[in-house]
Parts: sequence; structure tokens; C-alpha cells
Amino acid sequence: MKIYPILEQMRTPRNDIRGRATACWRVQDPDTLEELVMKDSWRVDGLRGEHELLELVKDTPGVVHMVSYETGRGETRDFRCPSTIGSFQNRVATRLTTRAHGCSVEHFKSAVQLLSAIRDAIAAHQRLVADDIGILHRDVSAQNVLLGKEDALEGERGVLIDFDLAFRATTSEPTIKADHNVGLPIFQSLSVLSTVFGGNKNIPHVYLDDLQSFFYLVYTTLLFRPDGSRVPSAEEGPSILFTWNDGTPRDTFVNKQGLTAGNPIMHSVGRLIKASWGRI
Repeated sequence: MKIYPILEQMRTPRNDIRGRATACWRVQDPDTLEELVMKDSWRVDGLRGEHELLELVKDTPGVVHMVSYETGRGETRDFRCPSTIGSFQNRVATRLTTRAHGCSVEHFKSAVQLLSAIRDAIAAHQRLVADDIGILHRDVSAQNVLLGKEDALEGERGVLIDFDLAFRATTSEPTIKADHNVGLPIFQSLSVLSTVFGGNKNIPHVYLDDLQSFFYLVYTTLLFRPDGSRVPSAEEGPSILFTWNDGTPRDTFVNKQGLTAGNPIMHSVGRLIKASWGRI
């Protein structure tokens, strides 16, 4: 087992007290001196591990590159008293080490850098959903698209990370149901958000839902100027986006419908982006 010196702990903010308890560190390979990222998390028992999917897509451009992994680090049921076993989801501790990339896409410094990162992340997604791989990410967000390194070539200028919630289609399990509990509401597609209403419970999560998440990622330009500086939160653009992130998934669904053709919100969004960013 290789021991990696820790360079620093990375911020992994979470809104809920329950969940995967993800913790990340920047570490250094003692042999090559390459900077890496180590990620500890507790996945739900029975779900396919992130390391299994990353093993399938090793060296795919635009996808985080796994260096090593470690499973069997512990299970939550081992820490429970006998009377509570079976009353809670069991979670399994996993450690994943990957190559280091840049910061999240929200830390861009130019319009070209932002659009190049999103373009390469979408291209990576296209490779993942191909028939020979069949992986849906299901959690596309600003936090899960990283900027490539400064000298990154086309294809690596944006990198998809965090495949904890990803799904791989198989002959025995070709689809997975859409679920508004998976992902962040601000980036979820209308189809995924609609599951909160409980009507059609068999809506599948498909590749178009992930693409719509990239679409909403582009709309986060309302929060920024082309040089990456933040727009004051009280201005019109951020106020529109905040309605996609505040409140319940039902509220987000209703507010996102404002982007449909002919709605005044759609024209306001277009006007704001054009005024700040020009034609992009």
C-alpha cells in the first residue's frame, strides 16, 4: 500500500447532515512527485462503485483519470448496535485516488476558458453514453466539471468528475428511473424535477437529462462577468438563478419553465447574457 503525503484538505461542502460524507485531500505521489487527489466517501451498499465505472473509462479524454482505489475500508453496519441493523441503509467506505486537475468551472478567468471547459465535458459525456460504454453521469453540475490544467489540449480543457451517482446500462438493467433526489435542483432537467409530483413514476433518466444539465450550467453565466468576476447578487441575473436553487424542487420546476419559448423570463435571460457577454 502506497502512502501519499497530504498537501492540503479540500473543501467539500454539503447541505445535509446525512449522505456520503465525502472528504478530499490534495496529496503527492512520493515516487513521481505528481500531485493527486484522494477522495474518501461512503457509498450505499449494493450500488456500483465509482471505481468500477472509472476503470471502464480509463484514459477517456475529459473524464477524471483514476490512479488507484481501495474498498473494504469499513461499513456503517459494523458500528451499529444489533437492534438498529436493518433499520438504516448500509454504507461502504471507499477511497479513490485520481490525477489532479484545475478548480471547478466556476473559477474560470475568460469566456474562452469557460466555454472550452464545457465543450470538452460535453464531448466526454458523448463518449460515455456511447453504446459500448453506456454510462449516464446523472449529477452534472458546476462542482462536477473541472477546468483543465493551463496547458491542457482540446479534450482535456474540461473534466467530468464524481461518478458516485452514475449509472451504466446493461442488458439486464437498461434504464434507471429519474429521481429529483439525485443531483442539485439548479442543474436538474425538467423531466427529473417533474418526478417530485409523483405522477408518472417510471420516467427514465436519459442522456438528454444530462445534456439539459449542461444547458443550465451555461446559464450560470448570469452569475459572472466574462472575466470570471461575480455579478452582485442583488442584480437581475443572479436573482433569476436563485429561484432555481431556493425553495422546493416543485418551486424550481415552475421557475425553470420560465425558459420555455415565449415566456418573458426567457427574453430577460437572453438580454442579460447578451448585454454582459455579447454573442457567445
